[in-house]
Formats: sequence, C-alpha cells, structure tokens
Amino acid sequence: MGVWVPSPNVLVFALRGHGDVAFAEPLLKAFDTLSKRDSVHLFVDADGLVNYQSQLRTELTTGFFPHRRRTSLQVLLSSKLVAIGVSVANLALGGIVTTLTDRARFQANLDARLFENRVVGFSSSALDSLRFDAA
Repeated sequence: MGVWVPSPNVLVFALRGHGDVAFAEPLLKAFDTLSKRDSVHLFVDADGLVNYQSQLRTELTTGFFPHRRRTSLQVLLSSKLVAIGVSVANLALGGIVTTLTDRARFQANLDARLFENRVVGFSSSALDSLRFDAA
C-alpha cells in the first residue's frame, strides 16, 4: 500500500494483492487531511489489487459518503471482482467514481490534476515504485 497527499485537494493511493480492512484507517486519516472547503480528488491505483475484504469497501464508502458532493474518485483496476466492489461503492456514493482500465489514461488524468494544483516534486511515476509483475 502507498498513500500520498501531494496537495490539499489530491489524495493518491495504491493497493496491491489483498485489500485488508486494516488499510481503511490510514486511508481515511489521509482523506481527513484534505481541504474541508474545496473539491477534492482521489486517485486509486488498484490495478494490482486482486481481492479485498468487503469491510474495506464499506468503511471507505462510509468515510467518503459525507463528502461525496465535493469529491471525485478515479480508480484504475483490472480485477473483475474488484470492479464489482467499486460498482457497488459507486452506487452508494451517488456516481462519483470513474473506473479506468488504461494505466496511461489514469496517469495522464492524475498528472493533469497535479499540474492544475501546481504540485511540484510528485507525479504519477511514484506509483511505478509499487508496481511489480509476476514472473
């Protein structure tokens, strides 16, 4: 798991392998550091996530729900199981989630948001540090 808050309006996190419910606490703590007034943008690299505990989805959904009107959420994924869970969360959050399966598009969206927020010293390439390919 990797978590970054490169600006007061942007939260980036990456999840790999099995999504344990214990991931919810640090992710929600990072979310709580974001701006309370302005729109916030979450980018989730879940491309390497193959399964998850349903409590992780419900805790994150519950945490994001009160802020859904000022939150956008983009999720990169490849697992069909994870895609189903993201769809369920999207329904509960009122349609704020955009799912992507194209890493280049996800990274371009993230980099554009970082540029818009004048972030220096962080880019989507930080996500590459957590990527791995099975041999």
